Amino acid sequence: MTKRNSLILLSEFINNQDKFIYHTDNVFRTLSTLDNDYPNFTNWYYTKVIPELKLGEREVIMAYNDADKVLSGISILKITEIEKKICTLRISPKYRKNGLGKVLFTKSLEILETDKPVITITKDKVHQFSPLLGHFGFKLSQVIKDYYINSREEYVYNGFLTQNFQLNNNKIETVVTI
Repeated sequence: MTKRNSLILLSEFINNQDKFIYHTDNVFRTLSTLDNDYPNFTNWYYTKVIPELKLGEREVIMAYNDADKVLSGISILKITEIEKKICTLRISPKYRKNGLGKVLFTKSLEILETDKPVITITKDKVHQFSPLLGHFGFKLSQVIKDYYINSREEYVYNGFLTQNFQLNNNKIETVVTI
């Protein structure tokens, strides 16, 4: 049975500085371990996501578990004319396998106004996302080595990543483009 979660958009608090800061920092604390998988996650979150959210080019969906009163899931979206992307989708371990991933994914698609946004997943996490990707009909488009971390492959669904991002000033090697 799906536990009850309330979905809240971070953009709803832009005009209330105290609540905006509280939720911004709560999301960051929940996601802070992503620095292990994505170097400079902290910098990206505070210098790209938050400023671009204020410009309407990003959104953060927060799922709060109604019973436990905790942040149970998060989706970070990029919403521009040239790119519709699910940048981050994280469900806290305690709340996995109860439908929250599908709920956040569905809300993400609604906000992005597309049923086929780009999403990238590191190779070692693909197995966790396979049921969701299959359910929503996502197709593998590209596999890039060394995109975020040396010697790791990033799987790209429903689109392609540009090669203007460089890791440690090294050229990115594309392994497979499907």
